[in-house]
Amino acid sequence: MMGSCSAPSARSTLTAQPEALTDELPLVRLLARLLGSILESELRGVDLARALQDVREEASRDPLTGLLNRRGWKERVEIEEHRARRYGSPATVFIIDLDRLKETNDGQGHEAGDHLLVRAGQALRAAMRDTDAVARNGGDEFAVLCVESGADGGQRIENKIRRALAEAGVEASVGWSARDPRQDIDSAIVKADRHMLEEKLAGRGDAGSN
Repeated sequence: MMGSCSAPSARSTLTAQPEALTDELPLVRLLARLLGSILESELRGVDLARALQDVREEASRDPLTGLLNRRGWKERVEIEEHRARRYGSPATVFIIDLDRLKETNDGQGHEAGDHLLVRAGQALRAAMRDTDAVARNGGDEFAVLCVESGADGGQRIENKIRRALAEAGVEASVGWSARDPRQDIDSAIVKADRHMLEEKLAGRGDAGSN
């Protein structure tokens, strides 16, 4: 008989493969634990990001009306100013001050005053587009920032605001100004506030002469 090296039998091959897999099991288990830890860490990171976003949103909202508060308003103005400088986008600012809040608080109580503020906020939010910023800056003052809207549309928007407030039974003084490309939105806010005060003072003068 001729001498030769015989090939491994099927039995020995099958035996070697499970033994090789068994040798790799510790590494497989380690990798599985590492992947599990990474996934768990990522999920915690997502939850944390969502929680931080919720906190930031809450910190930027007026708890009574649900509108932007002063902090949220300033953040939105900064964003729109950056966009206006970069793309030349127009913007118009409206400052609204309620005329009867103090009388309502004194005569009917603060609950009635709060209800007046809520009605005013709802009327303004419903009258504006989703892209516009509507804020309660404290007390009886509200502010609206209309993006992609210049001086040519200011009067139309003012009429829309006055009509919405009147339908809600809210008396208010309104002033507005368009952003001057040579200046900024903050300058428009100052002008709008001055126009609102002029109207309020004129209204008080008319009331005093009757």
